[in-house]
Amino acid sequence: MLSRRVPLLAAFSAMLLLLSIGLKDWHPSTLIMAIASLLTLTNILASTGHLKVDVKKEIMQDSAEAGETVTVTISITNNGNEKIDFLEIYDALPAELPLSKGSNHLIISLEKGETAKLSYEILCERRGVYEIGPTFLRTRDPFAFSFNEIIKQTTLTLRVLPKIEKIKASDLPFKQTGQWPGVIHSSRRGSGTEFYGLREYVSGDELRRISWKASARMGRLMSIENESERSTNIVIILDASTDLKLPIDSQDTILEYCIRAAGSLAALFLILGNEVSIINHCLNRAWLPGGFGKRQIKRVLDHLATVKAEEPSVPIGFGLERIFKTKPQVIIVSPLLSAKIVDEVKDVLAEGYSLIIISPSLPKFTSKGKDKSDEIASRILILERKNAIAELSGYCTVIDWNPLLPLKAAIKGVKHGAFKMGS
Repeated sequence: MLSRRVPLLAAFSAMLLLLSIGLKDWHPSTLIMAIASLLTLTNILASTGHLKVDVKKEIMQDSAEAGETVTVTISITNNGNEKIDFLEIYDALPAELPLSKGSNHLIISLEKGETAKLSYEILCERRGVYEIGPTFLRTRDPFAFSFNEIIKQTTLTLRVLPKIEKIKASDLPFKQTGQWPGVIHSSRRGSGTEFYGLREYVSGDELRRISWKASARMGRLMSIENESERSTNIVIILDASTDLKLPIDSQDTILEYCIRAAGSLAALFLILGNEVSIINHCLNRAWLPGGFGKRQIKRVLDHLATVKAEEPSVPIGFGLERIFKTKPQVIIVSPLLSAKIVDEVKDVLAEGYSLIIISPSLPKFTSKGKDKSDEIASRILILERKNAIAELSGYCTVIDWNPLLPLKAAIKGVKHGAFKMGS
C-alpha cells in the first residue's frame, strides 16, 4: 500500500515534466529520473511482503466486575529471516473499555527471532460482552513511501459483569436460623431449632426432646416440637422494558439500577442457601433456570451482563405456572413505568404468588436549552410511577428504592413478614 508521499512525488514529477517541455530544457527532467530511481530502490529494500510475525495475546481473566481493570499482554515475535526496522502495532479496543494504564499502540524494531511485549490496562466501565482485538501490524520501507498492513485475528472475549451490592443476612426483614444463615422458617413441625409447641410423648422420641417441666406440670411425658427450616425457591423477574418518553441515557440508567438490584438480591439469597432463578422481561424473554450456591451466582451475573432494554411482548407474569411446579417467592424488579404494569402485577397476585416489588426511582432529568418536552415527560412518568406504587401497595409489598442510597437501607425498612419465604 502506497503512502501519501507517493502521489505528491508523482504530482511533482508531472510538474517537472511540464516545466521541461515548456522551457525546452532537459535539466529539470533529471530530477524525474532521480525520483524514479528512489522509488525503485525503495521497492527493492522493502521487506513488507516477507513479514513473518507471530502474535500472542493474553488477558489476566475472561470476566471482570464493572469498575475493575484488566491487564492485556501481547507478545510479538519476528520469525522472519531479516530484521524488521519499523513495526507499528495497534490493538483494537471497544469504546466501552478505555485505557487506564499504558498504551495499545507501539512502534518498535525487531531483530531476527526477537520477541517484544506490549502491555496495557483497560477499565471495565459498563457491563456487557466485549471483544478485544484484532491486532493490526504495519511495516514500511526506509523512506516511508509504501507500507504493508496485516491483521492478526487475536480477538479475545471479555465479559464485564454488573456491579452488585453486598447485602448481609441481618439486613433482611425476617429471621434466619440453622446451619444456613438464610434458611427460612416454614411454619411447619420439623427438626429445626426454634420452638414450635408441645405434644404428648410417643415411643421413639429422643430423650433430649422431653420437656421435664411440662411433663411434671401435665402429669405425663411431653415432647418438644421445633419449627422446621427449609430453603425456598425464589424467582427474580427483571423488568427490562423501555419507555420511549424517556431519553435514551435515562432508560439505560434505570436498567442498570434494576440489574444492580436483581444481581444483589440473587447473590444474597444464593449465599443463604436458597434456589434462585432469573427471568428477563423484555422482547426476547429469557429464563435462567434455578440453581444453588456460588456457581449459580456466576451464572446469574453472566446472564445479567447481556441484558438489553427492549419492549416486552407478553405480560410480566407470563409462563410462571409452566416453569415452576410449585409456587415460588416472586420478586419483581421494575421501575413501574409500563402502562400495563399494575394490571399485570395484579394478575400475578391473583394466581396466588407471594410477591414483592423493588422499584428504583427515576433519575432527575433537566432539559438543555429551550425545549422542555423531555423534562415535562419525565415529570409525568414520575407522577404515574407514584400512583402505581400507591395502588400496588394495597396488594403487596412495594419497596420504593432511591438508587443513590444502598439497597439494604430500603430492604431494612420492610415490615417483618413481607418476605413469605418457604412453605
